[in-house]
Amino acid sequence: LFHKVNKSTVNLSRSYHKSSAVVNPSLHTIMTSTLDLATRHYTLYSTGIDLSSAKAPSIEDREIYTAAMLVCSAADGDLHEEEEKWIVGHQAAFGVPQSILDNVQELKTKWTYDEIVVKIKESLTLKFTRRIFVLHILTACGADSELAPEEMDSIRGVASALDLPEDQFEELLELYNQQQEVNKKLMKCLWKESNPYE
Repeated sequence: LFHKVNKSTVNLSRSYHKSSAVVNPSLHTIMTSTLDLATRHYTLYSTGIDLSSAKAPSIEDREIYTAAMLVCSAADGDLHEEEEKWIVGHQAAFGVPQSILDNVQELKTKWTYDEIVVKIKESLTLKFTRRIFVLHILTACGADSELAPEEMDSIRGVASALDLPEDQFEELLELYNQQQEVNKKLMKCLWKESNPYE
């Protein structure tokens, strides 16, 4: 539910912020504060990272992170609409700058897969996010309800570039699969009757 964010939503949000800043500065402040609160909440309860005290990653790291999800999700020859929606929605909720969200189309082809792997290896900071990074790529690739063999190969390549041990990768994969099953059961439990918001 958190990740049903598409380009029109992002663009609408951006244009709304611009217009509200001109028409009503106090409303703009409220909206910005609300979005910051939502980002802090999502990040804390999905990863355990407290953005009120954490140091923000560099723009380059966040570009590589976003591009890696996009390229790995397209490793099967098709970046599915649901995969792209998940990536954009997740990165927006994670506080990625608007400049990166505006640049998603370019990031799809800015680097080849091999170039992304090299950049990940060269990064002094991304290796410290290895388990979260790999989990996010798994989730992005699986947003279309399928983890294709080509996608799995690409994810394993990123995990290797991050020096993630094989046993930890398998543990993450197992937990990811368990989480997907629990999410399905939870949605069925929550909406035993009809969903009035659909």
